[in-house]
Amino acid sequence: MATSVGVNALPYIVDNIAKGIRMRMSMGSKPLDIILAENLIDVDARMRQMIYEKLNPEEQKWAEQHLGLVEASIGRMVPPLTEEEREKSPLLIAVEPYSELPVDSLGFKGPIPDLVGLKPFTPFDFYIKRKLFLHNMGHAICAYLGWEKQYQYISEAIRDQVIYKKTKSAMELIVQALAKEYPQIPVKEIEANKDDLLYRFHNRALKDTIERVAKDPIRKLQPNDRLVGAARYCLDSGIRPDEIVEGIAAALKYDNPNDPAAVKIQDDISKFGMDYVLENVLKLDRGSELWDMLKSKLEG
Repeated sequence: MATSVGVNALPYIVDNIAKGIRMRMSMGSKPLDIILAENLIDVDARMRQMIYEKLNPEEQKWAEQHLGLVEASIGRMVPPLTEEEREKSPLLIAVEPYSELPVDSLGFKGPIPDLVGLKPFTPFDFYIKRKLFLHNMGHAICAYLGWEKQYQYISEAIRDQVIYKKTKSAMELIVQALAKEYPQIPVKEIEANKDDLLYRFHNRALKDTIERVAKDPIRKLQPNDRLVGAARYCLDSGIRPDEIVEGIAAALKYDNPNDPAAVKIQDDISKFGMDYVLENVLKLDRGSELWDMLKSKLEG
């Protein structure tokens, strides 16, 4: 089976999974592998903990041997449809042609299924970091810089040469960091993914909006998420994340009145000051290198 419900919704499906495990035990069935298409680092460990809270010791013992929790990295962009498209067909889904699904080959308890597009791989944290820090980070920076220039679509923003160069430069920093941590992966392969993403961001047919990609900046500014997490990843690799810091600064200025998280950040900045947000939203330590870089950028 597979999940793709969003990290915040995972607790709401655990009861049914636990019931299914009990039924599977009583029937003497084969191992159960669950592909977790949630794009969260270590989602397998989090999910196992939530499931085990619903199981007794005997059921947990069965799960240790027979329950596979398989991390996956979703890279396919599925934009929201227009009201006109929804009226024509409420079941319509628009997606881009890209259709690979990397999964953690070590997460399976049973045989790995032969599915079109499934790409088993280890060490899988490479794909999780590549998706979060290369794809999601580049996408987010393009969106927040695009909002500042009042673009509506990602495909418009990425065609702005200033935004394109800044987005590309930020993504190139992650290419360097990934290549440093994973020397077994050819750097040309990582660069090819970066180039493919930049090409896909140009896709007008997706009608991918700035508001969709920029949505919920509080979540996207968490210390291990696409922006701050990417900057910290670079610093840990000895790489200065100047272009990523510029994207973080743009996210802190994102003032969309229709986005509750954006409104909350702007209210907090207004009431308590930027230092409060850096400490309590981004969870940065005062005087850390990233703190100083951000302060310099915001005050410059």
